[in-house]
Amino acid sequence: MQYIKIHSLDNVAVALADLSEGLEVTFDNQTVTLRQDVARGHKFALQPIAKGENVVKYGLPIGHALADIAAGEFIHSHNTRTNLSDLDEYSYQPELQAEGSQAADRDVQIYRRASGEVGIRNELWILPTVGCVNGIARQIQSRFLKETNQAEGTDGVHLFSHTYGCSQLGDDHINTRTMPAKHGASLERRGGAGDRPGL
Repeated sequence: MQYIKIHSLDNVAVALADLSEGLEVTFDNQTVTLRQDVARGHKFALQPIAKGENVVKYGLPIGHALADIAAGEFIHSHNTRTNLSDLDEYSYQPELQAEGSQAADRDVQIYRRASGEVGIRNELWILPTVGCVNGIARQIQSRFLKETNQAEGTDGVHLFSHTYGCSQLGDDHINTRTMPAKHGASLERRGGAGDRPGL
């Protein structure tokens, strides 16, 4: 397979290998001829997309056309812009509470990080790498809570969702690269987290 249409509502397909201009591809009994070379991992239009119309991937709009896009045309930042407009800002402001006395005979399972710091794994964190999977991440959280009696024996199951990463255009691409590295690493340093969060 050299290309894939991810969702039935998509008006783009993704090249799974480098594709050459002039190649005929067939989807849903419709043949489209590529108008330019399309590198592996990049998108091309399966149908005409008018200026201002949404570019749809994963069944969801990932951006809009800056100009009319013909079927078979390479889609990237030169002819598409993200629909995202707002930035999500997070700040960590813990509510500190006085701890009660602890039982001297209580066993605690700890682990030592590569840095030498000690942590305990008492929470499950779900950190999506792209915003397109926030819904799936919520389902994972919900199902886990349901199947574990609300995560009995832990201090919580938390989802840290964000809106970045679906269009991979402009600021969205920058935020997609920055968010997991900056915020994920910050969260990961907390003692209650395991070593490798992510989805």
